[in-house]
Amino acid sequence: MVFDLGSGSDDREFKLYVDNVSTSNGSFNVGDIQVKGNGKLSIIIIIESGDTSGNPKFEFSWDGSVNNNPILSDLSKFQLVLKKSPSFTNGKNPVFTIPNNNVFIGSILGNDVDILLSNMDFRGFIATLGESITFTSTG
Repeated sequence: MVFDLGSGSDDREFKLYVDNVSTSNGSFNVGDIQVKGNGKLSIIIIIESGDTSGNPKFEFSWDGSVNNNPILSDLSKFQLVLKKSPSFTNGKNPVFTIPNNNVFIGSILGNDVDILLSNMDFRGFIATLGESITFTSTG
């Protein structure tokens, strides 16, 4: 998926809201994302529920690369903002993961979301009010 922000000012900010995301298998298959043009893009996702059978439980997985073709040098071009819904399962935090062998160029911001990254190329910034940020394998 390509988001072309056009040729306007670099100061423009675009926001895409995705509300009440609920996945039965814990995976949110968005495919690859490329952001081009002038400006910045934020995708804000409200996580309503997660996979209760997975390991980790309550996993919410992003299955796609971001800004990998070509690899962008502007780390502020894309922000993925993850918000835990007040009605999220059992008062636990969702665990956001990105599968192996993906590339993510941008930032991940979360409120009450734990983050688990492994065996991938991540370039950007991570901030969360969750309980943990974990890098495993060659992450």
